[in-house]
Order: sequence, then C-alpha cells, then structure tokens
Amino acid sequence: MLGALIALGFFPKTEKILNLNLMSLTGFIMICVSIFTYKPSTPFPGYAALLPCVGTALIIMAQGGFINQLLSLKPVVTIGLLSYSLYLWHWPLFALRNYWESANIPEFYKSDYFLIFLTFAFASFSYYIVEKPLRIKKIQNKKLFFRYTYVVMAAGCLVGTLAIVTNGIPQRIPEDVARLAYVPNSKFKTKECYELPAEAIKANKYCGMGKADAKPEFALWGDSHALALSDGIDKLAKETGTGGVFMSTSACPPLLGLAGTNRAKANACIETNLAVGEALAENRHIKKVILVCRWQKYTDTPQRVEEFRQALDRTLERLKGKDIYFVLDNAEANFDVPRELAKNALLKAYLPALASSSELRIPDETYEKENSPLLTLLQYYEDMDRFTVVPLYKALCEEDGCITEHDGRALYYDDDHLSVYGAQYAVLKDKEITAEMVK
Repeated sequence: MLGALIALGFFPKTEKILNLNLMSLTGFIMICVSIFTYKPSTPFPGYAALLPCVGTALIIMAQGGFINQLLSLKPVVTIGLLSYSLYLWHWPLFALRNYWESANIPEFYKSDYFLIFLTFAFASFSYYIVEKPLRIKKIQNKKLFFRYTYVVMAAGCLVGTLAIVTNGIPQRIPEDVARLAYVPNSKFKTKECYELPAEAIKANKYCGMGKADAKPEFALWGDSHALALSDGIDKLAKETGTGGVFMSTSACPPLLGLAGTNRAKANACIETNLAVGEALAENRHIKKVILVCRWQKYTDTPQRVEEFRQALDRTLERLKGKDIYFVLDNAEANFDVPRELAKNALLKAYLPALASSSELRIPDETYEKENSPLLTLLQYYEDMDRFTVVPLYKALCEEDGCITEHDGRALYYDDDHLSVYGAQYAVLKDKEITAEMVK
C-alpha cells in the first residue's frame, strides 16, 4: 500500500540533499532495528510491520540520498536483480532443511552458510536461464505459449484436486510410516467431557471412566496431561472392573487457588477447580483422586514453588480422607515425536543412507532435570504420608534413554503429551503400581 501511495505521488517530495540524506538514513536505521531486534515472539504482521515498511518507503522516496547511492553500487544492484529468484528459492531450501534436519548428512550441508550459497547459485541460474530470457525475448507464437501455460496450470489443479479428493493420496506413504504418524485424539476430548465450566461440574455433568455400570470410585483430575493419560486409566479401570470420573481442563493445574498458564482463563481455571474440589470432597463414593499435570510449568522459580506448595496444601486439606495419587507422567521431548519417527521411517524406506540408524530416544535423566524443583519439594512431603507419588515416567525409561515408540506405534502425541497408545502402554506396563489408583 505504501508503494502504491508513493507511485501516486501521495507524499510531498523534496529535493534538498539534507532532507534526502536524513530520510534515507532514518529509513535504513528503521530497517536495521527491525532486523536485529525483532524476535520469533514479535507479533507479525501487525504494528511491528510498520517499522520496516515505513523505513523502506523513506529510502524509496529519498532518491539522491547517500544510502540510495550505496544501494546503486553494482554488487547491490545485482542482488536486487536476483531478489525475486532469491526469494523463490530460499523458501523451499530452508524449509526442506528445517523439515529434514534430522537426516543423516554432514552438518555443513545443513548450515545457513551452505544454504545461502545454494540459494544464490539456483537464483542466478533461474534468473539468467529462465527469468531474463522470458522478459526480453519476444514470443513468436503467443497463442501456443499460453496454451502450454494453461496446460501446466490445469495439470497443477488436477494434482491438487486429486490430493483433496483422496485425502492426501495416502498410498504414497508406506503402511509402517503411516502407523507411526497416526496419533488419534483421546475419546475424552469432546465438549461433553473436556474443559467443562464450573457450572457443569456443579451439575455433575462430567464423564465417567472405566466399567460403564460401576459406581465411581476414583477421579482423574488435571490439565491436558490428564487428558493424554485418560485412555490408559480408562482401560486399566475396565480391566479391574472399576469406575471413575474424568475432570480435565487444559493449562489448568489440579490445585486449588493456583492459576493456569493461560492467563486469559486464569479466573475460569480457579473457579472450575473450586467446583471440582467441592464435588470430590462431597462425593462419598469417590475414595481416590489421581492428580496429573505438566507440573514443571508451575515450579520453575522459587516464588512459583512456594505458590505451588500452598496450593497443594489447600488441595490436600480439602480432599482430606481421600487417597491422593500424585502422578509424574512422562519425560518431554524437544521434538514432535510422531512426526520425527515417521520422517525417519520414510527415509529408511526410500533413502536409507540418510536415515538415522539409532532409535529416537529421550535422555533418561530428562524428567529429573526438568522437574528438579518439584522433586525436591516432594521430598518435603515424603514422611508425611499425605499422598502417594506415582513415577509413571519410569515405565518408559530404560538405561539408554526413554523410548518414544513401541511395536511400530508412537508413544507420544506431540513433544510432551502421551498418545492414546502411549498412555495405555505406560499405565498397563506397571499394573502392580497403577492398579492401586483405581481399585
């Protein structure tokens, strides 16, 4: 829009060299500030886009300014001529590098330096072989040229339509790869079961777990990690013939008076938890309460550890007389587990030389490191016998790391939540420990 306004002469012009120099220098500084100070977290596009856009507009209008003279040097002009080709080529090259970063190739060939060199090489080729000839060469038979253009466009539309109709042409992916990539949602992730408001909890509209006709004897209470574990607890309860209730809200820890990580929903989280605490305390049939959460999000500073401790004490006091199980669910990966597993399996199928030969594992000390403040706090309660700590994460961890797949299935839904299969595997693996939570 700014470019159009400049072309239409909307802004007043000046020929004073001092003004031109000030405009070009100001524009250059604005662009540099946006380059070196903007972070991935900076909202963009938005108001932040004004800085580089206005800076560019000032330089364009400052014809004759000293910055413009520098930009008129031949090497800079050459880059300008290649700019569109550079733009077109850099995106797929860097995107492919980021997507296949785990491929087994030398790090140099995945570096920014090599990709920048490759971008310039491809851009120069496409500019001088394709773009420039098409711009300056006179097309002899325009009708034929456009016919071929339409054929190419039609072929692209046909392939796109085929992909949509066949739901992505699934036949292109081997069955074992698709199996690793497939991570369905929990059956409890519905509006009737998940993220219920306080009013629904007070009206006893929460969902049941385990054996359908059994009276609820336990409650699963927590954030999205409780949702991730729900299918495992549900299967365990069915096998033991017991029933329970499910109470889970995303980014909302199962502790009274402690706000969740989503500040916009902090009050709703506290209100919902108060309703849950009241419902559990008054229900005489429910003898056991299973607490599951991404605990590390609430114990990462000394102040938050103290707030956590106070909230835990309030919750234990409100649920006095119940058996409380404090679940340490799983170590977190720093990557999307099913996606990385599927990508490596795909490489093994088509380009085995580029595939990783080792299993994709999480270092076995990951959970202890990430939850060190929490584990230290739990030692404070160790001799009080106020609740039982269930170190479920150990079910997935071995001497050489924590596993991310089993029997050709991903154990994780993403980087930190267990998949439906993973939850069932973890809960049922150490049934002697976990069965106590539901019966």
